[in-house]
Amino acid sequence: MQNSKNSIYLATMVRAFRRLEEFVGRQGDIQRFIDLVAPTEKDFGHIIDEAEALTVGGINEEGKMDIPHAMMRDLLESISVINTGKYQYEIAPRPLTISKASFPRKKAADTPNMENLWKRVVQNLETLQTGNDKILAENLLNILFRYALSIPSSKTNIDVSLYDQTRIAASIATCLYSIDKDNQTDKPFLLIGADFSGIQNYIYQIVSKYAGKNLKGRSFYLKLLSDSIVDCLLKRLDLNLANVIYDSGGCFYILAPNTRQISETLENAINYIESCIFNAHGTSIYVAIDSIPVSKEEISNQDKDASLRDIWQALFAKRDKKKYSKLSRKIANGYQEFFCPNSVDGIKRDIISGEDFLKDEIVVKFSNDKYISLLNQQQIKLGQDLKGCDYIVASDKEIECWKTKTYIQPGHIGRYYYLLTEKDLLDNIDVIKEYHNEFCIKLLNGKQGNCDYVLSPDLTYCLVNMEFYGGNTFNGKTFEEMCDNPKLSKLGILRMDVDNLGSIFQSGLSKEKSSLARYACLSRSFDYFFSGYINNIVLQDENADKSFIVYSGGDDLFIVGEWNTTISIAKTIREDFRAYTCDNPAFSISGGVAILDSKFPIMLGAEESSQEESNAKNHSCLNKKKDSISFMDMPLNWSREFPIVEKLKNELLGLLLAKHLPKSFLSKILLHASTAGFKNHKITQVKTYWMMTYDLKRILERTQNEEARRIVMNCQRDICENNKYLNSESITSEYHVLELWAFACRWTELEYRMLNN
Repeated sequence: MQNSKNSIYLATMVRAFRRLEEFVGRQGDIQRFIDLVAPTEKDFGHIIDEAEALTVGGINEEGKMDIPHAMMRDLLESISVINTGKYQYEIAPRPLTISKASFPRKKAADTPNMENLWKRVVQNLETLQTGNDKILAENLLNILFRYALSIPSSKTNIDVSLYDQTRIAASIATCLYSIDKDNQTDKPFLLIGADFSGIQNYIYQIVSKYAGKNLKGRSFYLKLLSDSIVDCLLKRLDLNLANVIYDSGGCFYILAPNTRQISETLENAINYIESCIFNAHGTSIYVAIDSIPVSKEEISNQDKDASLRDIWQALFAKRDKKKYSKLSRKIANGYQEFFCPNSVDGIKRDIISGEDFLKDEIVVKFSNDKYISLLNQQQIKLGQDLKGCDYIVASDKEIECWKTKTYIQPGHIGRYYYLLTEKDLLDNIDVIKEYHNEFCIKLLNGKQGNCDYVLSPDLTYCLVNMEFYGGNTFNGKTFEEMCDNPKLSKLGILRMDVDNLGSIFQSGLSKEKSSLARYACLSRSFDYFFSGYINNIVLQDENADKSFIVYSGGDDLFIVGEWNTTISIAKTIREDFRAYTCDNPAFSISGGVAILDSKFPIMLGAEESSQEESNAKNHSCLNKKKDSISFMDMPLNWSREFPIVEKLKNELLGLLLAKHLPKSFLSKILLHASTAGFKNHKITQVKTYWMMTYDLKRILERTQNEEARRIVMNCQRDICENNKYLNSESITSEYHVLELWAFACRWTELEYRMLNN
């Protein structure tokens, strides 16, 4: 027997498909499906109407869509301190793709193929099993994700997709229904927020010799751990996937009904989760979970005294405060667990992480007299087998037929995750049918990156959704193997994240646009780029064997590869991010690359790349801060400095490789830069000018090639005159030109050594 809350959930989905049918200009194509699955939709119409109004800020628009005026606009274009409300970019209706085809464009390239889009939707609907309202609704939501992200929710809310509007409306509707009728409250919603701490230290705490074996698996394990916690909360609170507002980047947010039962269940669930994580990881990983009640006026941003952004800030403050007193209850009840050393049969340390083994932790032999934890062994297996899997299957219990496959139970919270191929699933359809209420099948990044797919009807007995994940194609190479010649080449560790993201969420949306649906859309948009699209950049032919994504999600990333490859990847990420955000100046991204020996300890390398990223974040170029890339301890503004310096490097490298320019040119520039006594980007050692002039004149006398002579003369003129030109090209920078020439020479020298071995 299905409960009414699930029926409301399903009815909200069905309403969305009616709107989608209307948008594409069809009528009656899915009526038989609607009659079959939602005969009682009219009974819940008033709840869904109220939920939709709250979703978009208190306005519930009626009436049909006018297709010529309903082209989807990108919310990211409108994010700005000064919001003009005018849109230049549009998103053509089409199935979701993990490619630039899903990026906004100033003008749609072609007339949208509505017939093809609708045909694929109908094909997907025909595969769905209809026996369980909740599972059916979740699968309908997944179809909307793939086909309605480019469909506007209404004529006025053209920057809110039908998918985003529907999932938020469904979460609000089920909350409204769940409120105790005899115990009405002026704050019927509970916004639950969670944030992990210790993630970075946990990932990078690896002995360098074995880092390549374990890094990818550790990163993916943390994603599964977060998923496991979300699944645990949804199950215990009896919520749906639509209630998850956001889940990526080490944090998640869930909307729940604010009832006494929910509050008590949540408190018990938090205690259970904290205990499980402590038993599995000690103090190395902690998740702070807290909640805040929300009124209808607040959630729709109609409250005069508190905006929706104020609610988020209040939740952040509660959650962060909890971090400062983490595990306090457990410490009070058993301090000896924290302060007494542990050992397992005399074995003190894990060879992978260098950490002490936890009490009662299972230990396995790694090699000779070296040991690792069973968890580390499982993580290594995860990293190795991730590339070959199509699906992640989450189950509440162990599945006997898949025990020979790669699987793990993160944190022992109660959720098992299996890495499987489609054949593994189809060969065990009877298992899927038997345990369909306890399964969730997660398809990573579509079918080989293709989101326009139709599943086998046998798979839709259980919940099926699609998730983005950055880096599920790890090539298995060691760090040394990524470098063409480990003795000459070096490793690059790249870290990047979006600038000023907190300010964007706090003030980027105007008051009239501040709605839960738009905040959810904003978060999802970043996750699409960093968890999904980023794979396209790293898997390009020139990058595929020389780099891999350790982590990418939320609004940041961590990539390891050959040093020059990581710089190239960073450049492409920045260019594509600008295109994805409609060239909106409100968005920028900064990053740092640590260039190290391939055997350098990964934890120290992560710290160095973090420092490089910090250099980029603090860099100022004529009052424009951030929006920079930093490596070799020198940050450059992406637009004003990096392209001109890179162009100079390429010219110098070409002349060196052709043997038109002597290598002594580089060494002389670097020598004079090191003795110039720079202070506030000014030369304090005046003799630098005449000594450098002498050396460059000597080089010029020995140089016959005209291009090489031109560069030498340009160098002398640029530096001596400090004329804000770099190799005769105007440059906007606070650096002295000699600093820029020296950096270009260092960059050239590093690349020349790698290529000319």
